[in-house]
Amino acid sequence: MPHNNLDQVRAGHALAAAQPADRTTPGFDRSDVQKLPALVINNGLVAAAAFTLDSAQRVGMKKVMDKLADHLAQRGILSHGTNTALAMITDLTTGAHNRPLDLQRATMEALAYLGYAKRFAQ
Repeated sequence: MPHNNLDQVRAGHALAAAQPADRTTPGFDRSDVQKLPALVINNGLVAAAAFTLDSAQRVGMKKVMDKLADHLAQRGILSHGTNTALAMITDLTTGAHNRPLDLQRATMEALAYLGYAKRFAQ
């Protein structure tokens, strides 16, 4: 079994999310990812995730946040099975990972992941 470093894990997940191999479920566009890092930096991860849930016009952004939540859960930063933006918000605010250190760790990983997602987006 190959051992991947953290950047390879992030890049692999982001690539699979942005450009799915099966092509039956579309990935996300660059415009869906473009504003998310700034939203996270300026408003925080929880607020940025909540923003993507707010409107039907932000479906692509929500898709990116859902993939981010899945990545964070696979890395053990969020609870196992957390694979939606709403579940991520719940886990970081009232769930098992509601400590400030957990939020800081999730935010730093989210920014690194979003960098790869932006590169691989169509």
